[in-house]
Amino acid sequence: MSEITPNDLNERLDMAAGHHRDGRAAVAKQIYEAVQGIPCWPQQAAAFYLYGALAWESGAYQAARVALRKALGIVRPEHLAWETDRISRGLGEKPYREALASIWDATYGVWCEKTFPVPRVRLETVGPCNRSCPYCPVSQYARREGRLSEALVLDIADQLGDLSYDGTIVFSLFNEPLLDKRLLNDFLPYLARKVPNAWPRIFTNGDPLTEDMTNLLFEAGLGDLIVSCHDRAAYARARRIKAALPADRRTRMMLSPYFKAGDGSGAVSLNTRTDTVSLAGYADDRIHPATPYGCGAISFSIDYKAQVHPCCNDFLDGYVVGNAGERSLVAIWEAARDSFRAHFIGDFPTTVCHACVG
Repeated sequence: MSEITPNDLNERLDMAAGHHRDGRAAVAKQIYEAVQGIPCWPQQAAAFYLYGALAWESGAYQAARVALRKALGIVRPEHLAWETDRISRGLGEKPYREALASIWDATYGVWCEKTFPVPRVRLETVGPCNRSCPYCPVSQYARREGRLSEALVLDIADQLGDLSYDGTIVFSLFNEPLLDKRLLNDFLPYLARKVPNAWPRIFTNGDPLTEDMTNLLFEAGLGDLIVSCHDRAAYARARRIKAALPADRRTRMMLSPYFKAGDGSGAVSLNTRTDTVSLAGYADDRIHPATPYGCGAISFSIDYKAQVHPCCNDFLDGYVVGNAGERSLVAIWEAARDSFRAHFIGDFPTTVCHACVG
């Protein structure tokens, strides 16, 4: 088992990004070998980068396609496809989209043994957020009120348990998930019992966090905790909480320095969230435009009104394919499979998508 931590991995990946292609491939290979056996995202992230770097090194579509296919058995294909966005300029639109289509056909299209081949389910159990950040649509529209009923959340957990679900369950969308006290007291413990192979994840701004709460979240079954720090005081506070955690929990708490947004450092990546926010003031920062070649991701996002979205940036409900309070997860997936595929490979079906990708 390597001593590399998620933060070490991020630092090395950032350093590798500035290397010549041979250096990128070498660093990626080193990281990949180092993190074998580490659970969840560090191992996956290293594998994505390794194959992306090797494909970029060759510059050839065929080599990239071979690398993609080899990686299908190692990492979740939608993550791999998302990573190929970094090399899409080297491949060009047509081969990139063909690669995405081949991933879909090789996995989501033919996984007959998986009734619900969705690697990531997002659950927005409550609507509000306590912050109003200028690069988030929450700052531009009326406050979102409401929450999913406890009965529905537990029913969703039951459905995932019956499916032997082993993907990631993300408790966030446009809200602050820790405003929902049921998350710690009820939902995480229930998931741990009903869906033991899933990986629960929370994205939070960290404002409600205390050291005690953080430990209790992990004890309740949380996989990892990602804190988006929107000012320096929040960042300093989150660092103190993290430093006080046991070593095994520190590696599962990651901090994103969003307070650096707009300073030109490129410390965080921003996007227009389906054109609901303007990033005109962040021209010197790292702005991540949506790729017009295909999202390359499958995210089954259930908002606080129980609406299901194929896109996790659909703030204005322009791309809804069902309601989890009215139909089962499997029924929604089966009815909307073509919509998920279109979103995955770039045949964007809605004006929401067109606003996002331009």
